[in-house]
Amino acid sequence: MAPEDVRAFEGPGGQLLLIFVDETYDIDGTYASALTWRLGDDYTTDYFVEDDSGDLWWYGRRGSWRAGRHGEQPRLVLDAATADERTVVEFGDLAVTLERGSGPVRVETRQGAYEPDASAGT
Repeated sequence: MAPEDVRAFEGPGGQLLLIFVDETYDIDGTYASALTWRLGDDYTTDYFVEDDSGDLWWYGRRGSWRAGRHGEQPRLVLDAATADERTVVEFGDLAVTLERGSGPVRVETRQGAYEPDASAGT
């Protein structure tokens, strides 16, 4: 996904949107990208960094935790050296299946699995 991309998924709670925010945030001296999850009226924003080797680090969740606060450290959620063509990346209670070259292809929440919403056109 690139900044400003929006991906729609359909599942047990209705339509879930993944929104790659076109901003970076200074978190503990590192500029992190933001991914917002929208399900109905609920929004969750996670902060992440992809390093030079392609590893993906989770730097926190808005309103929950952030690297650098209260001793929290960034969490490695994707090791590029061991990632398969399809890899599940977990952000706490939310998980995204990434497909190399395509980005997110499935989202899992506490309510269940969400598949791409072909009717959304996003």
